[in-house]
Amino acid sequence: MNYTHLIKNVDTKPVLIYLAKIVIGSLFIAASAQVSIPFYPVPITLQPAALMFLGLIARPSVAMGAVGLYLFEASIGLPVLSNFSGGPAHLLGTRGGFILAFLPLASITSYVSRLYNTVWSQILGCTLGNVALYGSGVLWLSHFIGLSQALQFGLYPFILQIPLYIVLAILSARTIKLYKK
Repeated sequence: MNYTHLIKNVDTKPVLIYLAKIVIGSLFIAASAQVSIPFYPVPITLQPAALMFLGLIARPSVAMGAVGLYLFEASIGLPVLSNFSGGPAHLLGTRGGFILAFLPLASITSYVSRLYNTVWSQILGCTLGNVALYGSGVLWLSHFIGLSQALQFGLYPFILQIPLYIVLAILSARTIKLYKK
């Protein structure tokens, strides 16, 4: 059979736009990783805010695609993590639970914020996404340093940052949406 007639009639523009959004989202996450404050055992970065922002402005499939690509880049050693680091050791080390929870953070934010498309669903989506992020991160970290220390170093320093990042992500997303109208 000759399938050339099918290929000629396929509109590849939507697929290319979709892939471009995923690549740009991945680059955005990598850039936000470089805005960091060194902190042991988990650095303080702008990534949670960037992931929530991405979840608020992108469809779930785009948000998950961007995070999936970012995780793949990190796993093969590309310098996309904080301080231009990368590789499996970082994904399996003390920050691994946080990094791997980027996927639920972005996807939960995206899904829940679209339920009613109100500021309250956006707040709920970001909050639930952060519960997944810090729950996973602290649980993972506790295997290395114990639960008490994991809470002390993996949650408590971020308590004030979480609502600030939620507000930053929502205001940024709403500003972008105003310009799109």
